[in-house]
Amino acid sequence: MFDFNIITFQRAINFGAALQSYALQEFIKKQNYNAGIYDYIKPVTIGINATLKGKVKKILTKFTRDKKAKSREVQKYAEFREKYFNLNLDTKSRIFVTGSDQVWNLNSSMDSMFFLQFLDDSVYKISYAASMVTTDVPNDRKDLVKKYLKTFDAISVREEGIKESLSPFCDKDISVNVDPTLLHDKAFYRNIANPVKGIPEKYILAYILHIPKNGNKLIKWLRKETGLPVVLLDSSGAVGMVVKNDMIVRDAGPQEFVYLFDNAECVVTTSFHGTCFSLIFEKEFYSIVNPDSPSRISNILKKVGVQPISETDTQFTRRNSIDWDHVRDVLALERERSRQYIQNAFEIAKNKKAVKPSGTVALMNDTCTGCAACEDVCPTNAISMVLNSKGFYEPSIDETKCVNCSRCIQSCPLNTKQVVWPKKAYYGWNSSSEVLFKSSSGGAFYSIAQTVLQKGGVVFGATYSEDWKDIVFECTDDVALEKLQKSKYTVSAASGLYKRIRKYLNDGRQVLFTGTPCQCAGIKSVFGDEYGNLITCDFICGGMPSLSFYREHIEALQKKYGSPITSLDFRSKEWGWGRMRLFARFENGKKYIKRDFADVYFKCFNAKVSVRKVCAGCPYYHFHRSDFTIADYWGYRAAGIKKHKSGMSLVVCNNEKAEKIFGGIKDFEKFEIPIEYTHYAVRDKIPRADILKGNDRFFKLAAEKGFEAAALKMYDINELHYYIKKLRKMLHL
Repeated sequence: MFDFNIITFQRAINFGAALQSYALQEFIKKQNYNAGIYDYIKPVTIGINATLKGKVKKILTKFTRDKKAKSREVQKYAEFREKYFNLNLDTKSRIFVTGSDQVWNLNSSMDSMFFLQFLDDSVYKISYAASMVTTDVPNDRKDLVKKYLKTFDAISVREEGIKESLSPFCDKDISVNVDPTLLHDKAFYRNIANPVKGIPEKYILAYILHIPKNGNKLIKWLRKETGLPVVLLDSSGAVGMVVKNDMIVRDAGPQEFVYLFDNAECVVTTSFHGTCFSLIFEKEFYSIVNPDSPSRISNILKKVGVQPISETDTQFTRRNSIDWDHVRDVLALERERSRQYIQNAFEIAKNKKAVKPSGTVALMNDTCTGCAACEDVCPTNAISMVLNSKGFYEPSIDETKCVNCSRCIQSCPLNTKQVVWPKKAYYGWNSSSEVLFKSSSGGAFYSIAQTVLQKGGVVFGATYSEDWKDIVFECTDDVALEKLQKSKYTVSAASGLYKRIRKYLNDGRQVLFTGTPCQCAGIKSVFGDEYGNLITCDFICGGMPSLSFYREHIEALQKKYGSPITSLDFRSKEWGWGRMRLFARFENGKKYIKRDFADVYFKCFNAKVSVRKVCAGCPYYHFHRSDFTIADYWGYRAAGIKKHKSGMSLVVCNNEKAEKIFGGIKDFEKFEIPIEYTHYAVRDKIPRADILKGNDRFFKLAAEKGFEAAALKMYDINELHYYIKKLRKMLHL
């Protein structure tokens, strides 16, 4: 167990990210504490929603990047991590530290991992020099930021502006500390520096991340003043097409970066960490900033009494008279402040004890997912799952039976945090065209289920009730496997499910349970690892719509067509895979067929206004606790994979048990893919304020007018109008 475990951007191919990770780890170790780096790999969405800027950059990079140099660069980063980082996946460390760098971005890349939301309350949580892209807290993130910061035991940020921005959202004093790279002197970094071959003995180092207006003018002037050649540090190759230089270094790793700064005569940079290392090695340096934008560079230079270069400057003077004694004194004080911050955190953390939640699950009904784990663990049968006024299952407690033992709230999977990292990922499809046609995606569930049934096991899954108005759990001892296939777009009743599963497990039969991520979390919370014959399989879930809305829609359709429903399919492949329609057949032979944008129920589901509110920020979307996670493989385009028109499944094996089972499946055409090609499906799910507001508005309207009327009030659900709007958009009208 580590005294301190750091979560940061340690895997980024970025000089500053790698070196600040190493610097913080080593600074903590200097204080005689055991320190490591939690090896979290931040999901990167590949090829989804690419911006025009991103596409242009990709095209430029294609023509300018040296692939061999890039390969060498990546290898150097890998070697640096292996040699210098204490990488681990230990969640039991005494103290977790988030930072430094821009770990608290509040835009679309916001990640709850860097707010330490994957840890339980027994872990002491702090930040160190955490930063953000901008100092502003967006309105739709304010409540979330307040919630996250409340869970921290101590908070440190890198810039004063961020302290001012975050202070209204927390009840703790916020410390401002320097970037970890500044916690060490030049001697420390010289111990890890690697020489760069072929560079001049004396040179100007240019490290430019964005092209400043006066960049070339400054470099041209400095080259004339010094008579020195310009060495450009540029792995992309694109900067070198614009910035004047005599030589480009494209394959540097963190250790070469350090060497280049140490041995330069002068430095021109637009980089924050370029500025930091210029200060560390006491160089004549020129850090260029945009005067109209708040700058991390300006903040650190103000602290040490040095002026940056403005992009608007046209006249320059040599900067060879910096008061380095003053800079050293300032950095020495900052290092001492940081040492005290780390030391205080450890002393307080020593006395922190885990406090188990007490009370009953009634305290959690606002965040309840309806998994029914609490009902099963209650020793007095005081809990029953009931349908609330919004159409969702939640626990109801009989106070005459409750003995206040707190077993229910302690067993709730929301209070038993677990971190499960995917081991392997595959895409593919079932070998049988008939099975594939009857499956929502690629038939992965059917293939996994068949391996269990062939061994005499039993499969549990959701199916429609006889009147089509409920979703219930059944097993293959009672219904055909086909009944458990296909997506059902509403909540399912899990009451009594655990007892049925336990009976089969105790009889020694293999059991496959398939359900939503929250239902699988409930199963894992109750059964844990006690039964080796239990297999769990969840899926990528878009949220569970209200059962009341579902029933109202079914009743409206039956009334409209004057006949009971005989079959219902939200994912029919009559028109191919991906063309979603609600397809209902009636006893009188009539059919209802509507695209997802033209059916009121489907439309509200896609807009997420009809789903359980907690689904907007699903706590299980990022961490699936099941053995398998399956989904439609919509990531095939990003992966450059040809579409299989009859359907494709994504299969993520979350542990070795799943790998072994899936490896033995013969009726599924499977192809392994890198884990990063699954991130579109399992990335962190941050609740959006607009969706939450829309959800509140819709449920209020539905309570007043009914589901169908509320849907028509909020949305234009007209097929003709949809196609007219689409045509106008295509024609840019």
